[in-house]
Amino acid sequence: MIKKKKKISTNEEAPRKGVMLIDSHPLFGNLHGEIKLCPKSEMGKETAARVSSQTLIYNNKDFSLSPRQWAYVIANCRLHLAFGH
Repeated sequence: MIKKKKKISTNEEAPRKGVMLIDSHPLFGNLHGEIKLCPKSEMGKETAARVSSQTLIYNNKDFSLSPRQWAYVIANCRLHLAFGH
């Protein structure tokens, strides 16, 4: 039986591409945080991402940003985790 591949939306693919951009960066690539995609019902429609003290980065999967913009947002979240705030 052939399984159909789940179609990934642009709003879900862009954060992944953003992570790929910063993972190749000499500084930000060494900072980590597990990324979890959440719907806007959990994040709020005005919030692109947030961090938790458990080193989780929550990304709003309904937020529309380019991969470069997501790279900036995720790098900012990784810095918050690195500095403990």
